[in-house]
Amino acid sequence: MVINMENIEIVTEKLIDEILENDVQKKIMILDSLQKVDNPFAMLTIKDVMKDLNISESAVYKTFNRKDFPAIKVGKKHLVMFLPYLIWKMDRKD
Repeated sequence: MVINMENIEIVTEKLIDEILENDVQKKIMILDSLQKVDNPFAMLTIKDVMKDLNISESAVYKTFNRKDFPAIKVGKKHLVMFLPYLIWKMDRKD
């Protein structure tokens, strides 16, 4: 498969479908948000999440250590992919 924007959009939509199942309203909100982003698979750092959530560094480390937060750790670096982060954030609004 050749990687291009059309393929990324197809994969992104399939992933969202699998995660959200029948929640059409959340799917629409997420797809709308993704229209404004170049790469839904971009990795966010501690500082990115701190800025987005407007919380302290210690609070963001606690967030990254939550069981329901889709973070990964690469060496000493904490990261989260944008798309799962966005879905996690939408789930927290409920």
